[in-house]
Amino acid sequence: MSSRPVATGAQARQRTDGRRQLLVYLPPAVIKEVKKAAVDEDTTASSITEEALKDWLKRRTAKSASQAP
Repeated sequence: MSSRPVATGAQARQRTDGRRQLLVYLPPAVIKEVKKAAVDEDTTASSITEEALKDWLKRRTAKSASQAP
């Protein structure tokens, strides 16, 4: 029997790339379309979501900068 401790909770979900989990709720139709797009593009739903969020954050930053006095 192993004497190593079993990883639980956050320890079990740590990734080597430093990414962390974010839970979001989306309509089932949106989830389905993102998953289909991921297959079509040979990528992951996470990658599509990350790209979309980064684009949104850039637009938000640009919008805030253009509205500054």
